[in-house]
Amino acid sequence: MIGQLTNLRIERVDPTLEGFVAKPILDPDVYEETLATVGPEALQRLLGMLASQLQERLSDTDETTEGRSRLLRDAPHALASTSGLLGFRRFSGSCRELEQHISEDLKVEELLGRLKKEREDVLACIERMRRTA
Repeated sequence: MIGQLTNLRIERVDPTLEGFVAKPILDPDVYEETLATVGPEALQRLLGMLASQLQERLSDTDETTEGRSRLLRDAPHALASTSGLLGFRRFSGSCRELEQHISEDLKVEELLGRLKKEREDVLACIERMRRTA
């Protein structure tokens, strides 16, 4: 499985994000550790759960004040935990950073934009991983 995951070390640099340093989307070592701990079936369920969370919690469909408030309140913590467990360290770090900014009442627009871009990379990676499993 590690050989397959090495091919998933995709990096994307968005030159519009000042100070952004490209990091792998997936850390295969973390992924393999989780696989060894929970087994392949549970890992597939976790990947499916994360994909669902990403589609539901970071969608652009609910731009109402209430929807945005719910997104900023609930999404970062839950997504940071699940994505970190599965090896999506860059995305998990962005979620934690957004969560910190929210708790300190700092502006979150740039971080939220970056998180939504990274979301697409993670979803694409999950799709490839599920096809190769």
